[in-house]
Amino acid sequence: MPVSPDGDGSSSICTQPPFRPISYHWYGGAASAYTAVWPAVRAVIDGISMPEIDRERLRGETRARLVALKNGTLTPVRHIKGPMHTVTDIDVYEVRSGTDYGEDLTAQVRIYHSEPTSLQRPPHGSTIVGLHVHEKAIEPGQDPNAAQDVALQIARDHYYEGRSTNWGGATVM
Repeated sequence: MPVSPDGDGSSSICTQPPFRPISYHWYGGAASAYTAVWPAVRAVIDGISMPEIDRERLRGETRARLVALKNGTLTPVRHIKGPMHTVTDIDVYEVRSGTDYGEDLTAQVRIYHSEPTSLQRPPHGSTIVGLHVHEKAIEPGQDPNAAQDVALQIARDHYYEGRSTNWGGATVM
């Protein structure tokens, strides 16, 4: 796979329909309480302090991103970025969702995954490995990228932790 210019996400198989159907195998670390991506995402969204109607809108947008991911139709930069430049040795991609609420507030969720070539079988389908999900908090006076870099390193750690078990049994459908 070619490297995306400036990590814009265009090299992700999630932007390329020939790789579909794309299966999402969740491996959020050996200690993860979740066995699938949606419960992990929902727990993060449910932890965001915002009106319930806006939380439901964020859930809907995130669900739509995961459907587009499975179809290989995510839009670079807007829906997906990567490989993320702060992660070394592996390519980690970021699925992005967010919503505005209140007068000038934004809630953003980032879902990190890797795309091992051993799990890619176009045109017969592919599998990606979900590694970590977090809220990208935008706080006045705070650098949101500092917390994001920590989350990216957690994703990297999960990748290496799970590699010997093929991330808990990830296979191509």
